[in-house]
Amino acid sequence: MTPTVDWVEESGVDPGLLAAWTELVEADPDASLFMTPEWVMTWWRHLGRGRLVIATARESGTLVGLAPMCETDATVVGLPARALRFAGEPEADRLGLLAAGGDAKTLDALVAAVLDRAGGVDFARLDEIVADSPTDKALDRGLQRRGVRGLRRTCGRAPVLTLQPSLPDQEAAYPKSLRTRLRRARKRVEAAGGLEFRRWRPQPEEVPDLLVRLRAVETLKIAARHASGQRGDGVLTPTDRWAFFQESCALFAAKGWLDVATLSSGARLAAYRLGFRFHGAFLDYNLAQDPEFQRLSPGRLLLDEIIRDAQREGLAAVDASRGSLVAPHLLADWTPDARTHVRWLIPGPSWRGRGLRWVEGWLKPSARRVRDLAHARKQAVLAS
Repeated sequence: MTPTVDWVEESGVDPGLLAAWTELVEADPDASLFMTPEWVMTWWRHLGRGRLVIATARESGTLVGLAPMCETDATVVGLPARALRFAGEPEADRLGLLAAGGDAKTLDALVAAVLDRAGGVDFARLDEIVADSPTDKALDRGLQRRGVRGLRRTCGRAPVLTLQPSLPDQEAAYPKSLRTRLRRARKRVEAAGGLEFRRWRPQPEEVPDLLVRLRAVETLKIAARHASGQRGDGVLTPTDRWAFFQESCALFAAKGWLDVATLSSGARLAAYRLGFRFHGAFLDYNLAQDPEFQRLSPGRLLLDEIIRDAQREGLAAVDASRGSLVAPHLLADWTPDARTHVRWLIPGPSWRGRGLRWVEGWLKPSARRVRDLAHARKQAVLAS
């Protein structure tokens, strides 16, 4: 039986839908924290722009699939355009379509609805989809059935460390170079008087003061970056995100999802890692270290302490959540295993959509090939 798909706007998101949505997250093995109503609806209240549209798939009145999207303003080669995107990003790390049990028919029905809606905008851009996941495969099937050519690009690699039954087994698998660096870093910390490790799941009432402390460390980190000519505004520091993280972290704390680790020297934070505990894994979402402690490698030591603690607790994995193609996540030092994330770009029928297909499908790849060829020739000349 093919599910019936309807679109619900913000005014139609009632307690009944939120409860069914929560049950659906639990029923979908590929669901992430960033697909929960706690993340999506909080994000929409604070950071959402445009029009919230949620595809709901039902069988005999029961919710079996869901796709939270938004129609928003965008640009195509500098010109104003309309786009269809996942609700919750770019702050979200892993996205996709929800389907009970990962059911292929439900995913196909959702993809058909999304493609229909994409025909009414200039393009659809679906980021942070796990490569070869049910969502990725359903999009490929749906586009092939319609004879539409979507543009699929790798957008990130997130290292995932599967935890072993015992700590000795865990550490024996580490590269020798990593074990050496950790040993040396611990000696430096010990010589400097030591750092105190703490990892806990905060209560909701702890969240306001905790976030203020974490934000202060991130502010120091960003200031040091700007002073050295680097760019970046951090996660907690931007004013428009601050209220979102205050509310979302309080909600996650109430659910037991908020997972924080710190290294401190007395009352002063040397480093923190703000993460989430979801479906048996620690998700490493945001981190910062005080630049004055940089020589002690607190970020690396803190991640190792988290891995040790997670192994003792019986968690299944430590997950980088997201990873850049340019600067690999630090967790890549512990494991070569990584989850590839892809972006689907689906141009619409408008002239802007056709222009986007030309730019993304031909112009940019051609420019990259020319650049790579020029670089190869330069290297050959230098080597001769």
